[in-house]
Amino acid sequence: MTVLIVSAVDPAGPPQGDRNRLMGAVRAVERLGGAVTVAVAGQHPGLVRAAWPIRLGGAWRSPYMLRSGWHWAGSAVDGVIAFQLRMAPVALRVPAAWRVLDLTDSLDWYRRGLGWRPGAWMKQATLWGVGAEERRWAPRFDQVWVSAAPDQKWLAGRGVAALVVENGVAECRRLPPGDPRHLLLVGNFAYLPNRQGLSHMLALWPGLAAAGYRLTVVGEGSQGLFGPGLRGQGRVPDLLPYYQAAGIAVSPVRWGAGSPNKVLEALGFARPVVADPGGVGGLTERQRAAVEVARTPGEWLSALERLQDPACYRQKAWQGSQAVELWGEAAGRALGCLPVGWDDPP
Repeated sequence: MTVLIVSAVDPAGPPQGDRNRLMGAVRAVERLGGAVTVAVAGQHPGLVRAAWPIRLGGAWRSPYMLRSGWHWAGSAVDGVIAFQLRMAPVALRVPAAWRVLDLTDSLDWYRRGLGWRPGAWMKQATLWGVGAEERRWAPRFDQVWVSAAPDQKWLAGRGVAALVVENGVAECRRLPPGDPRHLLLVGNFAYLPNRQGLSHMLALWPGLAAAGYRLTVVGEGSQGLFGPGLRGQGRVPDLLPYYQAAGIAVSPVRWGAGSPNKVLEALGFARPVVADPGGVGGLTERQRAAVEVARTPGEWLSALERLQDPACYRQKAWQGSQAVELWGEAAGRALGCLPVGWDDPP
C-alpha cells in the first residue's frame, strides 16, 4: 500500500501542533504496513507550482486557498491524504484509489471564534469565505478528519460529515512528580490564541507569585520574559528537562479550535494541568477530567492549591497519563476502516 501525504507543513520543521498531527498521520500509515511519502509544498519535486489567482466565480473564493496552486507530477499511489484544507485541490489531482482530507480543525469554526479581537483582522481577511471552501472540497473525499468534537459539530451543521481523529503525543512517559510550586507554560506564542493566553497569564501572575509560585515559559515568543518568579526561555531544543523540573503545567489559552496539543503533551508526561475553560473544549471527557479548570484569579489560586495535596496530584497525574494516545493510533483506526486492503493490518 503506497500512500502520499500532500502537505503545506514540513514534518522536519519546528515542533508545533500541526507538525505533530502530521507525524500522527505518518505513523498511522506505517502502523498499517503502508509505505508513506510526505510531499511538502515548495520542497518536493513532484509538486509543480501553478500560480493561479483567486477566481471569485470559479474554484477558489477564499484568500486562504491562494496557496493551493500545485499539481502532482509524480506517479499514481494507492491513497492520498490532503493535510489541511489548502491541499485539498492538490490531492484531488493525484491518481489514487482513495482520498482523505485532514482538516485538523474547522477553519470556519476558528474564524467565528476569532471575532475581531486585537490583532485578528489580518487572519479574518485571510479566512474570508473559508466556510464555503470547506463545504466545497470536503464531500469529494472518502473521509474527512478533524481533531475535536466541537469542530465536527460545527461542520455537521453545515452539511459536512467529519470523523473525530484525536491528536496524540509523541510519547507517554509518566515522569516522577515535579515541584508543584513550579509551573510550566509551553506554546508557540506567534499563534494569536497562545499569545493572548500568555497576556492573560501575565495579568494573573502577580497574585500567583505572591503565593510562592514560580513560572517558566517556553516557546517561540517567550524570550526576554522576566519578573518575580518568572522566566521566559524562548525556543528550546528539548522540552523534557522542563517537564521534569516543573510539577504543574498551565494553559491560560481562552479560545481556539481543535484539540490543545500542549495540554495533551503535559498529560502524557503525567503533569497535572490547570487551564482556562475556553481552551479545553476540544478535549475528550477523559482528558477534561484530568484537568483543573480555572477562570478568575481566585479560581486559579484555588486550583493550584488543590494540587499541592500529594494525593490529588497523583490522581490527576495518573488520570492524564491514561487519557492520551500516541501519534497515529486514532488515525490508524480511521484509515483501517477504509475498504482498501492494507498489506499488514493491525
